[in-house]
Amino acid sequence: DKMLRNSKSTIIQTWWRKHHNWRVFQKKQGSVLVLQCFIRTRFACSELKKVKANARDNQATKKERDELRKQCTVLQKALDTARTEAQSSESKSAKAAATKNAAKAQELDDAKKQLKM
Repeated sequence: DKMLRNSKSTIIQTWWRKHHNWRVFQKKQGSVLVLQCFIRTRFACSELKKVKANARDNQATKKERDELRKQCTVLQKALDTARTEAQSSESKSAKAAATKNAAKAQELDDAKKQLKM
């Protein structure tokens, strides 16, 4: 009877230690999960801040690039306009010079004819 009692008490004590240790382990595991979640959240927040900052920088850069492209387009149009005006004024001055030269050549020919007569 005493051996049976000792055996039963040993079984109960073993079960209790196992149960107690399992509960302690579960509590520690839960605490570890909470800490891991906290650390991962902090890390994710800092990474998100970096990503948002990069996105803002990219948007600002894109905006500046678009503005510069618009300015470039405006300047290109102004250059094309100035070039066409320069070509037209050059052709006008060339025509005027040609007519002056033609007039002078005509006068010279007239003067030569008068001298020959």
